[in-house]
Amino acid sequence: MIDWDREQITCPRGKVSVTWRAGRDEVGSPRIQAVFSRTDCGACGVRKLCTSAKEKRRSVYFHPRPEYEALNAARARMHDPAWKKRYYVRAGIEGTLSQGVRALGMRRARYLGLDKTGLQQACSAAAMNALRAVRWRAMAESG
Repeated sequence: MIDWDREQITCPRGKVSVTWRAGRDEVGSPRIQAVFSRTDCGACGVRKLCTSAKEKRRSVYFHPRPEYEALNAARARMHDPAWKKRYYVRAGIEGTLSQGVRALGMRRARYLGLDKTGLQQACSAAAMNALRAVRWRAMAESG
């Protein structure tokens, strides 16, 4: 549990972190690190509930409060049936984009210029449609 006002974290056994540091991660995004005492974590019987780390001293990294709370609110919304209904549409679109990137290399343009790039995208879309039609036909015949 995070106590933002006191800048402490409490572990499942009730032990409180001894250090709270604001810093940045490897890509420069703001992160907070809370560190627990070696004596608290080293001999803890339920350590596996907290971490798989081999070090005796446990560190926890997390987003600053506004980002942390926004992320948790978004995770809570994921259990709402209305959200799931809206996401169903997005999942189909994301599947199509993923297929384009993985199967047809659409992450990068193969040509220079808008005309050639547009043609590549149109050809890739036609190829995806053809692949899906062939798979649909194969499934219809087998099932």
